[in-house]
Amino acid sequence: MSRTYPGVTSALNNANIAFEVSGKLNELKVDVGSKVKKGDLLAKLDLRDFENSFLRAKSEYKRAKSHYERIEKAAKSNAVSKQDLTNALATFEEAEASYKIAKKVLEDGALYAPFDGEIVGKYVEQFENINAKQPILRIVDDSKIEMTVDLPERMRLAIGAVKDVWVRLDAFKDVIISAEIVNIGSEPSELTRTYPITVRFEKPEDLKIISGMVGEAGGFVNLKKDDFYTTIPSTSLLKEGEKVFVYKIEKGTNILKKQEITLFNRFPLKGDGVPVRGLNPDDVIVSAGVSSVIEGQKVKVK
Repeated sequence: MSRTYPGVTSALNNANIAFEVSGKLNELKVDVGSKVKKGDLLAKLDLRDFENSFLRAKSEYKRAKSHYERIEKAAKSNAVSKQDLTNALATFEEAEASYKIAKKVLEDGALYAPFDGEIVGKYVEQFENINAKQPILRIVDDSKIEMTVDLPERMRLAIGAVKDVWVRLDAFKDVIISAEIVNIGSEPSELTRTYPITVRFEKPEDLKIISGMVGEAGGFVNLKKDDFYTTIPSTSLLKEGEKVFVYKIEKGTNILKKQEITLFNRFPLKGDGVPVRGLNPDDVIVSAGVSSVIEGQKVKVK
């Protein structure tokens, strides 16, 4: 049998780009719609202060390094004290650290494309004062697209039986695109109790597919008899040696009958729900306090 679930597309590679340092935006090389290659210069801050700080730090680093090397050489012939060597080393290490920081700050004053893609968002204008970590641009690579759908618990457990996955978009209803499952969520949504599943597909060259498109993902589900299960509370389980039972309440008499079940462990879930085989969907069982009742006991059903 086949199953389909609604979803929304997103690009495999997408990122908001920001400077690591603050400053005045001196150059903005791209606009919305610009195509870029990995490593292309996108934007640059006013680097004059950064460059001056870097040159000072570099000069101090070279001076401290040269001084330390002279002291180290002299120390080998006991021409200077150990304290002189210790002081020279400390000064050199401090200058080296300052030099590395100044170099990184200078490098962080320019933004480069992290991957091939298209600029889809521009959040600032040239010559604005920019804060560190403030989003400047958004870049998206739409060559590979993903779709995320939400599966109910039963289908999440049977995900291993899903074959021939495909995607169909509302904008291109006549086109079926082959896809593959790349990520299976292990925790359900607190609101819907569904599990996020991500499928990935190659974008056909003749279709303009972008992030945010609505559609559906589907596949053929080859469920066998052993794939069917019922979810019950963990507090309803009664273990006796290697066997697991529940107390089933017989219809009409309300008499307890011990029913052996099998735990469905193929895809264990987090939380209190336990998937089991051996019960029918309309069976009524004791959900808690199983150690306080016995088989054959008559109970009241609320």
